[in-house]
Parts: sequence; structure tokens; C-alpha cells
Amino acid sequence: MSTCPDCSAALAVLRIIPGRADTEYWTMRCTRCGGIHLIVKSAPVRADNGDLRL
Repeated sequence: MSTCPDCSAALAVLRIIPGRADTEYWTMRCTRCGGIHLIVKSAPVRADNGDLRL
């Protein structure tokens, strides 16, 4: 889990939006100060059979 860059509290996921080139955009809200943050993460890579590659 990520922490708020402003107050270091936990962030709660509001929405995950698929992006280009195996990325996801995570909109997160701070559980303490209420700040909204956008985090870009690499999406998990899936094998041809649909299994996650580790």
C-alpha cells in the first residue's frame, strides 16, 4: 500500500484506470488529510493462457 506524500497516512484506492503500454492509473485518497493522488503503476503481465507472470 502507498502512503500520502503530504502526511504519510495510508491511501485508499478510489479508481483504477487502464492505460497504455501495460500501465494503470490509480486514483487514491488519503485516509487522514483527504488529499487526492494519481499514481502510475505497471500493470501485471499476463501469459497467453491468462495466468499472471511473476
